[in-house]
Amino acid sequence: MFARFWAGYRDPLAGLAVVGALVTAGFGATVGVVQPGLGVAILCAAAWLAAAPVLVRARRWTDLALAIGSVAAMSVIAWRTSPVVTIPAVVVAALAGTVAAVGARTTLSVLLAPVTATATAVRSIPWFFRGATRGTAGRGRTVGGVALASGVAVVLLAVLASLFATADPVFAQVFPRISVWSVPGRILAALFWFGVAATVVHAVTTPPPGRTRRLRQARAARLVEWLIPVLTVVAIVVVFVVFQVVARAGGTEALLERTGLTYAENARQGFGQLLVATVVTIVVVAVAARRAPRSTRRERVWTTASVVALCLGTVGVVVFALSRLEAYVTEFGLSRLRVLAGWAALVLAAVLVLGLAAVVRWKVGWLARGVVAVLVVGVVALAVWNPDEQIVRSNARVDHPIDVRYLSGLSSDAVPAFARLPEPQRTELLAARHDKASPDWTSWNWSRDRAASLLRNR
Repeated sequence: MFARFWAGYRDPLAGLAVVGALVTAGFGATVGVVQPGLGVAILCAAAWLAAAPVLVRARRWTDLALAIGSVAAMSVIAWRTSPVVTIPAVVVAALAGTVAAVGARTTLSVLLAPVTATATAVRSIPWFFRGATRGTAGRGRTVGGVALASGVAVVLLAVLASLFATADPVFAQVFPRISVWSVPGRILAALFWFGVAATVVHAVTTPPPGRTRRLRQARAARLVEWLIPVLTVVAIVVVFVVFQVVARAGGTEALLERTGLTYAENARQGFGQLLVATVVTIVVVAVAARRAPRSTRRERVWTTASVVALCLGTVGVVVFALSRLEAYVTEFGLSRLRVLAGWAALVLAAVLVLGLAAVVRWKVGWLARGVVAVLVVGVVALAVWNPDEQIVRSNARVDHPIDVRYLSGLSSDAVPAFARLPEPQRTELLAARHDKASPDWTSWNWSRDRAASLLRNR
């Protein structure tokens, strides 16, 4: 497999790949190393400039959807500034992009997608230069000629745009001024984004041989061997859910008085139980895909029923974990850690629903990519919800005094909510802010510029 993978560098280099990589590199040099914003989001889209038509021609619609999801997740950088939103968005965007580029089809290939993408990045170096060299040796309109012309155009664009930017301040807003001291950083940025674009188009045009690789099908267990451990786990989960229903019959406050727990301890225990139950369920579903007995109708009915019962019971655990977190938030308000805990619980619930749908029809080949899609939708929904602004609103509703010290450490996303707080907290929080508008369009961020505008006009 390694020999077949490495032989992919001999595949022909298309002129569109050269143009796409050089355009992305030129734009990367323009954006440079300023604070992340709109420029990075556009760069992520530009990296797919040459690869997207290949996906369309090959009718790889799922990979195209994941590529669009990757760009959407990366676009959060131009929208929000809170690390609670931007860090998960960047991680999920990178994961979805690698899965789409290498065309991973199975659970194993999805898990190995970052490794495969890294190896493809190494392979793209001889692929690109070999194709450019062979093109230069040919006649007519070759790949080498396209590469040379595009490179000259990029250099001329950078030089002339920089000169015109120094002569006209209005023009400088569109084409940022390039100083001598920023040239090394811009060169490194150009090389990085050139490599990203080349890797993406190379992975799409020459898919790795292991993208459909699966583990060898194991011997199916006998029905009794399957039912004894699985039904035992189901029984434990069901008993736990029933106990939760009975224990909460008198309300959360009565439960805390009986157990001596605090709201924080109660919420942390619920989240720990959720993680353990979810991991157990995912392991059972993974084992079921390989070892579950399904040769007869009776075996399929019992196997499906046992796994469905386990998934539904685990969803019940998720519901009670969220109810514990809700009681904690109602009493003390939101925080970034509580937001992440609630978001993780909802994502796990969606993954369990996907697992339930896969088990009902016993078609689990799409499940891994479905999980990646859920993560993309999750980070975009988190950005829409705006955690930092919701934290301010939640803390303003609780009976306890507003924690000005904690709220002052929130990002620009929270500034509009500061303006709606009662006095004196409103003035105190707004006076401590020093949000500045983006210096140019490449670093433009909607929340940061909105906060700066609000502070100017307050």
